[in-house]
Amino acid sequence: MKIYIFITGFVLFLFSCDKKPDTYVTGTVVEYGTHTPIPNARLTFIAGKSNGLFEPHDEWFLDTVRTDANGKFEFGTDEEASYFNITSAKKDGFYPMHDPEFFYPGSEENFEIVLDPFAWLEIEAIDVDSIEGEYILFDGTYLKQYTPLEDYFKTIDDVKGNRYIYIYI
Repeated sequence: MKIYIFITGFVLFLFSCDKKPDTYVTGTVVEYGTHTPIPNARLTFIAGKSNGLFEPHDEWFLDTVRTDANGKFEFGTDEEASYFNITSAKKDGFYPMHDPEFFYPGSEENFEIVLDPFAWLEIEAIDVDSIEGEYILFDGTYLKQYTPLEDYFKTIDDVKGNRYIYIYI
């Protein structure tokens, strides 16, 4: 009787042990330029299955996780899929992640996801009589273009922070 109780207890102990998921990813979300960790960023994970070469893939939501105080995250799954990806990483005050990060079943990956902080650029232009022409064209690496300028022009545009902004006049 004692052996039966011991064996039953041992079997229950084995089944209660946590098994590491087949697919396991870790990483850090950091700010562009400074590499400062971003706490409490939200990452969304999806899974997908291929339906053949010329057919669209089936994709479904898996889970969301948040980074810890050090910007670190971890995610594991035993889901059956052809591929997985981190489809978004978001945090207030930052532009969302630009491109998804793919990983595959059975893999162990470590990602560094870089988010650009929001910033604003104020541009003010005044027409001066000593300069010939009735307009000014200016463009910049922040992808806004303005023309023509009459007597006065002012705009405030959102731009990606911690990056060089070039303005061409």
